[in-house]
Amino acid sequence: MIPKDNFDYCKELISIVDELRHLDGIKGNFYVSEFEYVAPSILHERGKSSDMMIYSGAKEIVEHQQYIFDSFWNTSSSAERKILEIQSNIDLGIAEIIDSPSRTQELFISLIKSAKSEIPTINAFLREHKIGVMHLLKGLSTTHEGRRAVNIRILMPTNNTIEKIIKGMKEPTSVSKVPFSSDNYDTTSLNIRHLESQPEYNATTVTILVLQRR
Repeated sequence: MIPKDNFDYCKELISIVDELRHLDGIKGNFYVSEFEYVAPSILHERGKSSDMMIYSGAKEIVEHQQYIFDSFWNTSSSAERKILEIQSNIDLGIAEIIDSPSRTQELFISLIKSAKSEIPTINAFLREHKIGVMHLLKGLSTTHEGRRAVNIRILMPTNNTIEKIIKGMKEPTSVSKVPFSSDNYDTTSLNIRHLESQPEYNATTVTILVLQRR
């Protein structure tokens, strides 16, 4: 992990090791080679060595710890990339595959809440409505207690069930069925456009969320 407070140390370390990488959330440390594994056994003060160490030369333990290290390594990013982010005060972003439904839902809602100016999305409407996302988007599209409204655009197919949900929203929402038109029908901060197609093709199973947080 390369935070700002040990930035200079990490820059020096790059000249010593073959390769240095960054991974958020790492706590503690361990050492593993082809034949040995060593790790501090207890927490210790920063800048001091642990009074007790765990050591093993057992093949099975070394292989297990090597697997853990490789898992961390494969999900990390290069030190040069992280240093560039710190020096330039930018976020280069990441690409990640998440296969946990609960984690996906948690991240999805968290990203929506973090939006500052715009949320364009191709929406699996019924699923997002069920977990409260549409209610959240409706709230974000409204100016409230000094918070600026977020401009939200939703592109989706439609059916009778979806039409009833939209009509049930208390405040008017901009809705248009112009999938191939450049006409602008947007009159509010929450704008919904329908993809017109045959009913059998109106499958709402995929969600693509793009947002602007700055």
